Amino acid sequence: MNSTYQKPFVKILGRFISEFFRFSRSHQVPWQALSEFPVYYRYNQSIKQHADIGLPWIAHGALVHLQNFIKPEMKVLEFGCGGSTLFFARHAGQVISMEDDPSWFEIMTEKTKSFPGVIIRHFPVDPVYVGGEFASNMAEIADTHSYQSYVFGASDVEEASMDILVIDGRARIGCLRYCLSKLKKDGIVLFDNSDRIAYKKGIEELLGDWLRFDYSGVTVHDPYFNKTSIFSRKK
Repeated sequence: MNSTYQKPFVKILGRFISEFFRFSRSHQVPWQALSEFPVYYRYNQSIKQHADIGLPWIAHGALVHLQNFIKPEMKVLEFGCGGSTLFFARHAGQVISMEDDPSWFEIMTEKTKSFPGVIIRHFPVDPVYVGGEFASNMAEIADTHSYQSYVFGASDVEEASMDILVIDGRARIGCLRYCLSKLKKDGIVLFDNSDRIAYKKGIEELLGDWLRFDYSGVTVHDPYFNKTSIFSRKK
């Protein structure tokens, strides 16, 4: 499909209204999303890949939160690379990102080669199934695919050295549990798709006493609405 194709205004508006009511059936009505239609329109005017635009595939409100928080000297530990990796490469000092897909790993390695502060590590599915918190997030392969090596891919990262921990890849609760100690005291956790039932218990256990900022509604360069949460320790 031609990436320069421009969608008609009426088509974008119709999709926005449809998505607003669809999302509202299972979430608290995201009324702030109504005021975000201009940005939704901008995001969806043309068809582009997130890795081409260099922005994270998260709720728009969470992106604004990140833009206000991030500083050039910060360090980021990320599970699930893509447009977010390029965003952090441009706005932070160091990015360590985990990726399980070999083809995507090669693509992102090529796209980030001009950023010396970016390290992308490839950890494929475990050759022998482990399960538990290392199991796949996807229900249809949760009993066959696990990612223990992926979860422990940052085991050499210094404790309390990262400013941002991004949970947006495989075995998310496992990544959160075993890498939370890598975060500085004043660091933040970005957890995408935080509304999914599979993550509820783990988030409550590990981040239940943290400050939580939920962002629901318009997603960066995507017609579907989403929920992304950002957590910080209470002072």
